[in-house]
Amino acid sequence: MNCNWATELTRYDCRQVPAVNGGLCLEIGTPFSLPDGSAINLYLVGEGSHVRITDNGDTLFQLPSMGYDIWQPARFNSLRDFARSRKLHLTDRGELFALARQDQAAAGFAASLTGMIAVSLWVADKLGEREPEADLVAELEPYIIARNPDAPLKANPKVKGASRTVHTFDLQHGDVGWLVASDDLR
Repeated sequence: MNCNWATELTRYDCRQVPAVNGGLCLEIGTPFSLPDGSAINLYLVGEGSHVRITDNGDTLFQLPSMGYDIWQPARFNSLRDFARSRKLHLTDRGELFALARQDQAAAGFAASLTGMIAVSLWVADKLGEREPEADLVAELEPYIIARNPDAPLKANPKVKGASRTVHTFDLQHGDVGWLVASDDLR
């Protein structure tokens, strides 16, 4: 596991950092954030034939600075139940994580990132803040990449159809163009 491998799986920035267990892990910067604007970073740690995809406890330790005391038992258990519904585990120390087989790391990363975005929305709701506008293309991108991490990804490709009409897609992954419709159907 190295940053070249992680970048191929995620297409996000990666750097190697010390892990809490004394070893090394890969920090993946994502374009998503918590309600206060703090970045949602995920860390990849090898565990045998699996990859631990974790927030390293960053999320829960950020919440008190937003005015939300997550360490009250009822609040903590509420988040634990919510995280579980999003296929994330929450440890007593405040780490949100998931495990994925190494050959399923891209899909595991996509699911974990979706779970973390959901946790961010859960926090916004608890703080009484308006949910940020969703970027559907950005949220779907990790799932599209997970279909084939080796295929090239291109944003906003233009393709000329048989009628010679030029069509613009949100993404092109390999030979497949993806047009993502939003609520307003553009």
